[in-house]
Amino acid sequence: MILYKMIALQFGRFLETGRPGNEFDLVGRKSPTDETRFNRRAILTDLAGACIYLLDHRAANYLDSLRMDVQGMPWETRDESEIQSYVRDVDFPRELVWVEYDTRQLWMDRVARGLTSMAGLDLRHFSQRGFLFDNRSENVMTVQLFNGMTDRSFLEPLATLVLKKSDGRPDFTDATWQPQMNVLMAHAQGFTEEQIQDVQALLEEHKGVEFHPEVTHLGT
Repeated sequence: MILYKMIALQFGRFLETGRPGNEFDLVGRKSPTDETRFNRRAILTDLAGACIYLLDHRAANYLDSLRMDVQGMPWETRDESEIQSYVRDVDFPRELVWVEYDTRQLWMDRVARGLTSMAGLDLRHFSQRGFLFDNRSENVMTVQLFNGMTDRSFLEPLATLVLKKSDGRPDFTDATWQPQMNVLMAHAQGFTEEQIQDVQALLEEHKGVEFHPEVTHLGT
């Protein structure tokens, strides 16, 4: 299923009934709070007003290869500021943008291009990935990452990437994260040291994917 549609159905059902549906909805089950309802309503409103880009694997692969042309191959030693500078000069098509692509297929395309052997990488849990870019503010641009886990489930944003702007454009050297506490608490099964470390590791992985120039490049 298209991730954009999956989010709209799941969040819309939750707001209408106050309960999660039959699909996997960890936050809806464990944190059905006012904060969750407020956040989901805001996300639905933004998605309704966003310019939607559903990239097929050829388009995603093209953008990924273009990034390599600008930044260099993974084994090269070019400074990452090169891709940052390139992306910074590209105008967003709209103030709200949703970009979605098939992560599993993109990894397979990377293997075909010789970028990785994919050794030890389990693609069974790779599905659609979507980014919601909000460029409405004069001072910051925000990015939220939604990770599809299966055809019926997805991981909500654990944190929002906030990029301050310089001369009206995002500055990659001045970034912060706003943790989404209701989502993080839903993932915390308890408060043991091991469980807290698991949630912290999940958050760091989420931030690592979200804060990368290729994310904004896919959005342009």
